[in-house]
Amino acid sequence: MMLLLRFKEGQPMNILLAVDGSENSKRAAEKALEFANQFPVKITVISVLTEFIPSILELSKKKYYENLVESHKKHNEDILDRYKNFFKENNIEVEVLSRFGPAVEEICKETEKNQYSFLIIGSRGLSNVKRTVMGSVSYNVVQCVAIPVMVVK
Repeated sequence: MMLLLRFKEGQPMNILLAVDGSENSKRAAEKALEFANQFPVKITVISVLTEFIPSILELSKKKYYENLVESHKKHNEDILDRYKNFFKENNIEVEVLSRFGPAVEEICKETEKNQYSFLIIGSRGLSNVKRTVMGSVSYNVVQCVAIPVMVVK
């Protein structure tokens, strides 16, 4: 596979790596590491805590709902720590971002807000039928961002 990217000589490529803790996200991180070992890069890792709609039962038990939200936040922090440590073990400094909201929207907003050279994201391997019916984060992110995207299986 050949990926041609333009970047200013002397300046690092600015890579946004979107992760969710899946196996495909791990492979996407490995691909980002390959770039880091070949080129000067700055890697930013983003993980989005997706909004969820609690049931009436959950809302009726406020403490239960608060614990559920905290549990999700902790899980997201654990994901980011895992990737931070992965890159640290390979002597690569990364910045980590935790966002809350719809994953596609948050990733797209981040690419608009900062000047990234490209985005690396894992694919969940959804078939075309599933993608059409229910969509996927990687598929929809590819549609909304204005920068090159590498989807890793």
